[in-house]
Amino acid sequence: MRGGLFYCTCLRPVFILAAVFLCPSVAKSAPLKLDQNFESENLRPYCEALIRTGVRKEEPAHSVNEIRGREGWRACRDISLSRGYAQDVVWIRATLQNDTGKNTTYYLESTPTWISKVTVYQFGSDGRLEFKRDYGADLPFYDRDFAVPPVYAALTLEGGRKNVIYVRLQSEGSLPVNLVLHSRKSFEKDRTFWSTFNGIILGGVLLLVLYNLGIFWSLRDWDYLVYVIFTLWAAIFLGSVYGYSFQFFWPESPDMHLRITWVAVSLGSATIYLFVRQFLNLKTYMPRTALVFLGLFYVAVLTGILSWPLAHNPLLQKVSNGMGVAATALVLSVSIYGVLRRLPGARVFLAALFFLLLSLMSIGLMNRGLFEFSEGVHRASGVALMMNLSLLSFALAAKIRAIHREKERAESRARKILEASRDDLERRVARRTAELEQARQTAEYLASIDVLTGIKNRRALIDLGRVLLERSSEANTPLSAILMDLDHFKEINDSHGHGVGDTVLEAVGELLTELVEGHDVVGRLGGEEFLIIRANGTEIVAARFAEQVRRQIEMLNIPLERGGLMVTASFGVSEWIEGQSLEELIECADRALYCAKDRGRNRVVQFSEIRE
Repeated sequence: MRGGLFYCTCLRPVFILAAVFLCPSVAKSAPLKLDQNFESENLRPYCEALIRTGVRKEEPAHSVNEIRGREGWRACRDISLSRGYAQDVVWIRATLQNDTGKNTTYYLESTPTWISKVTVYQFGSDGRLEFKRDYGADLPFYDRDFAVPPVYAALTLEGGRKNVIYVRLQSEGSLPVNLVLHSRKSFEKDRTFWSTFNGIILGGVLLLVLYNLGIFWSLRDWDYLVYVIFTLWAAIFLGSVYGYSFQFFWPESPDMHLRITWVAVSLGSATIYLFVRQFLNLKTYMPRTALVFLGLFYVAVLTGILSWPLAHNPLLQKVSNGMGVAATALVLSVSIYGVLRRLPGARVFLAALFFLLLSLMSIGLMNRGLFEFSEGVHRASGVALMMNLSLLSFALAAKIRAIHREKERAESRARKILEASRDDLERRVARRTAELEQARQTAEYLASIDVLTGIKNRRALIDLGRVLLERSSEANTPLSAILMDLDHFKEINDSHGHGVGDTVLEAVGELLTELVEGHDVVGRLGGEEFLIIRANGTEIVAARFAEQVRRQIEMLNIPLERGGLMVTASFGVSEWIEGQSLEELIECADRALYCAKDRGRNRVVQFSEIRE
């Protein structure tokens, strides 16, 4: 008795729940009753479905009669009608009861627009086939009953009787199933509303393209051009998803509809990688991420190229679809970094990518079959993409405004500093002008030019170097010395004569005169040794310059009676330290020069590398 009570109160409800959730539903769905007040209804609560998994080839013409007698039909509300990219055929069966008392025409709508083949069958109350028609994206667009992107099949139902319809759906891409029955009034209203809605979305996208193309033409900012390219791909993608590209551009080429969709997804992903890389200046702030984005850009471009010949390949479709979702997630995370770094326009850019994520994730996840197709979500993805493109345009404008504001602030600070130090600068300019004039007169008096090379001699070089050092000390600016010695010069004189040696010195002097510019000073210390004093230059900058000089000397070709003579030089570089004299600065460069010779000559060595 106790065991029976325990079963009734505890175990029996568990068994009932298990039966409900674990056993497939085979109960027939109730017929959809149509009266005078009927407007529209989704068939999902009233239909049954038969899923034929892995079916690739077309079924024979008599298959509908075979399907009618098959077992395994399940209520649509109990199973998923979004089949993703599986190679399935979905059969839908629904009973429609016309209670108006007269023959009435209703309109069966099938969305989304990219379903490859939709075949509609209608059976009368006596079981005879009364209507059969093929629709879908595999057929020329104007073969449809109505020249609009969604499929509308006009069904005339007998008054006061039950009519059974069968719908067969198969797709070369993803296969979400959504069937809605409309009255004539609802059909006209639905067709007008969605045509207007889609026209507004696509028209807005095209207006953004033209507007930002004009800005690019005016500013020559390449961010705008990349944005325009991305927007064009977005417009092509939306046009393909909503079916308008098929209607207006290639109505007689159904295969083009599938190909251009996947090309647009892949190349749109490639463009957003490039756009984020440029907009957030990842090469400067995240160089490794910039390289990753560049690699993903090339992968997406390759996928886009392959999408044209392989548009029917399920694997490529999944890769292309996943790439669109992954691209959005990656650029969203990078944009968060941009907000944290307070990069110009990053906040608006992040908001824009959030809407892009909503758009692509909703379309991508529905295509994957992870949740049921929803007309509202399907259309909302277009609104989200439109918001994304609008906010991206605002982000570009915000970036330019931020750059201009920063420029104005810098100019304002510069003006204030200039005004505050104008008198002091005038005194310094006058003093420096007098010093330079005095140095020039002294140099002329001492015959400052080295006759052989045409550059400063040792005495003039030292005097001018001291003037530059004093100026650097007052202005607190860097000063560097480059000491250069021609390699194996004694051997050149011994082997080829002093005439050739003089030619070498003349060529080097002429080269140094060409390379040294501005307030920098170059001269010959004596023999084959030369000195360059660089004002406003750190040791690193001076070393780069010395490397440039070294390469130029290495390229010299001194003509001989037979062939030519190659010349090389070794360099020592040092930077002036507060309190250091010019002689001490040159001594440091000399120590670096000897290190360069010890290391094998024909090289540049910085004093900071050998300093103990």
